Amino acid sequence: MKAFINLCSTIGTIGIELIQDFFRMMKNGVPIISTILKVGLPYMMYWYGMEKGKLTYWLFLPLAFWFVTIVLDRLAEKTGKGKNIPIPTKRFTEEDSDGEVSIEQARLQEMILYVNDVENYLERHHLI
Repeated sequence: MKAFINLCSTIGTIGIELIQDFFRMMKNGVPIISTILKVGLPYMMYWYGMEKGKLTYWLFLPLAFWFVTIVLDRLAEKTGKGKNIPIPTKRFTEEDSDGEVSIEQARLQEMILYVNDVENYLERHHLI
């Protein structure tokens, strides 16, 4: 019975890890998904037009995909995975009149994550 409980616990842990991996992949892959939609849409429209011989309401499909890709691109920018360099909401450091630089202890973790986003941006653009 104990082995069965351990097996169920292990399977549950694996399931949670798979779900976390899926959401991590979605978060990191937003720019790729957006690009695939932008490139694939003309081919899909061509295929559908040749297959059915009419376009009717499918004429609005490019506008819908255009809107979706804009949302995905902005989502990528907000998560630090986009084409622009990540920008913090406010400065992390403060400089006093003597030139001493300090940072609030409460924002230290946020600054570390921001530096990671900037380094990822620089790596994606082959600058480091």
